[in-house]
Amino acid sequence: MLRALKPPVEVVFQKENIRTLDEYGEVMLTVYSGLAQEESRSLAESVAWGKRRLAERGQFKTMYARYGYDYDEEGNLVINLEQAEVIQRIYADLLAGKTTNQICIELTEDGIETARGRKKWHSTSMDSMITNPIYCGDFVYQRYYVTDTLAGKMTENRGELPQYTIRDHHPAIVSREDWEAAQQIMNNRSENRKGSKKRPHDRQEFFNIFHCSECGAPVIHVRSSKGGVHYWRCRTAEKKYVEETCEVRGFREISMEHTFMVLLQEIKKNEGVKGDIRQALKNHAPDNNERKRIS
Repeated sequence: MLRALKPPVEVVFQKENIRTLDEYGEVMLTVYSGLAQEESRSLAESVAWGKRRLAERGQFKTMYARYGYDYDEEGNLVINLEQAEVIQRIYADLLAGKTTNQICIELTEDGIETARGRKKWHSTSMDSMITNPIYCGDFVYQRYYVTDTLAGKMTENRGELPQYTIRDHHPAIVSREDWEAAQQIMNNRSENRKGSKKRPHDRQEFFNIFHCSECGAPVIHVRSSKGGVHYWRCRTAEKKYVEETCEVRGFREISMEHTFMVLLQEIKKNEGVKGDIRQALKNHAPDNNERKRIS
């Protein structure tokens, strides 16, 4: 991208003596980048291997305390009494029949901050807290694992890697009976959602793409109760944020698809855009020397 600018912009790596506008610069930069990426991946795998060996012996400790706990001077988990009251309230409300969304709204309205100091509670993080066995005194290593060492992307472990459970690892905030009862409630609700006859929305083209022009909140997918029509609407306007309001109306997904196709057709007819694409391809095409080195 920098090379394609007019005039082109050069980046000089002084330690490696690489100049990006030099004919060999891009090749060498690719080689060094590959080596650095492989070193990062190898280091991450070595660290993960060491943590798994400690977990097998029941010696693993978390890097940071979860909500409801602190570390003492010896590095052991101890109960944070103020936060523990919130955890006990969450489990009590769930066992009393409240949904996680109701619990989140009430905690937000009462001005109770989340683990990250935010004023709004969300059901996604609430579900993760309720299903975490740390609150009944157990510690499970590798509930989540890193899938991309460079980006630090994590995903839930669904059997891809072994999990290690250290029972009675630390003081419990809720009784094991209440925790297991909460898991049963969460499992039943999950099965009910899976058994819903509504048409699922598996397409991902528009997710995490748009933000509201009025308040800046994410635009989320909404399905109407009548007919299952797919809409997209500002998350604040959909009342997902309790303290804020937005009056922007939603719009049908089919309208978004139509608008996108019209725009795509206009781009295809625009000779200026075609010229920019051809020039960008030409600027990034390898010259004869690069072709020889690659072959």
